[in-house]
Amino acid sequence: MVVANQVVHQLQRECGSSSGYIASNGSNMKATMKKQRLLTDRYYTVMEEDIKSLDMVKLGYKFARRINASSKKLWKLPSIREKITSLAIGNEESNELYSEIIDDIIGTFQEASVIIKDSELSFPFTACVNLIMAKEMAGKERAIIIGLVAGNRPATQSEIDDWMQVSKGQDALLAVFKYQITEKIRNEFQSKMREANIKAVIDLREQIFKNLANGNFGLKPELAFATITGRIND
Repeated sequence: MVVANQVVHQLQRECGSSSGYIASNGSNMKATMKKQRLLTDRYYTVMEEDIKSLDMVKLGYKFARRINASSKKLWKLPSIREKITSLAIGNEESNELYSEIIDDIIGTFQEASVIIKDSELSFPFTACVNLIMAKEMAGKERAIIIGLVAGNRPATQSEIDDWMQVSKGQDALLAVFKYQITEKIRNEFQSKMREANIKAVIDLREQIFKNLANGNFGLKPELAFATITGRIND
């Protein structure tokens, strides 16, 4: 799960940097995107080796089917990258394609939680899955924000609706996560939520939100990317 979670994290970052690249017609985020693709591939290679070592008979048909579906989606990544590099697809399609890949990997975590539902690991494992899902929502928000900042244009109603949806989704998943964890971990989490990275993202959101109608955000895509990534990493 640790390596697969890293693959999810790297794919989220790749999605965000690709969003900036597409929105700026290739003038921003190119170096970040290329570097991120290499990181994704590095963790994906490790995950593939880990998958080969799994005993699929013991894990069951449903889990094996989930793994297979996830692998098939990942095989599409090179063609997705080619379309992005050549600016053959827009941000909405790019974000959807990355989300499909990521959601399938998270689906394997959810299937694993069913396998261990009667063990003492069930509750903390489910909490971890909910945190990963919340981070995926944060990753989607990053892609939307970077697309807006890099494009430096007024937001469409669809983009605003998508942003509000993932923002509420994060809050809901984090509320469940806080309920599932121990008091000690909850206190550590609350402490993290008061750190500078969190305030920086709140300030960034406010600056973007007040300029949604005119699009003059006055922000560098790379800086916005680093700010949101810092919050997700923590």
